[in-house]
Amino acid sequence: MFSAILGIHIVADSLGLIFGYVALCGGRRSGIPAFPFFMFGVIALLASAGDLRILRSAPLRGAARLSRHLWRMSFALFIAALSFFIGQAKVLPKPIRVPGLLALPVLAVLVTLLYWLWRIRRDGVSRRAGRLQPRASSSSIRLPNGSST
Repeated sequence: MFSAILGIHIVADSLGLIFGYVALCGGRRSGIPAFPFFMFGVIALLASAGDLRILRSAPLRGAARLSRHLWRMSFALFIAALSFFIGQAKVLPKPIRVPGLLALPVLAVLVTLLYWLWRIRRDGVSRRAGRLQPRASSSSIRLPNGSST
């Protein structure tokens, strides 16, 4: 079942490269230049190759799993930010249609992704990072050494 789904995934991903080749030969495909087809096709094939690697080996754990999740989710956010701020710039008010200003949210997504990938690679994943600490009562404050005020 999984191999059939992965096979369909790889065929669909390679369509991006095929559409890019057709756009390259004809100049454009449905008014879209060849570069976006190649970009999405290559990224989708890389994601499929990662999926295939995971299916053939043990599931990812810890920092590797979190890194995979980060780049996939950040790439989706990057595409959304790029589509909104750069692709739909004409719907924004004229005072903020400065190309450098519109590129800041898109670059912020990339910088944030790179920072978190670096931090995860450097520090690994802490088991305690996601746990909530018990809340102190409103009348006293608990100090790090265990005493309260």
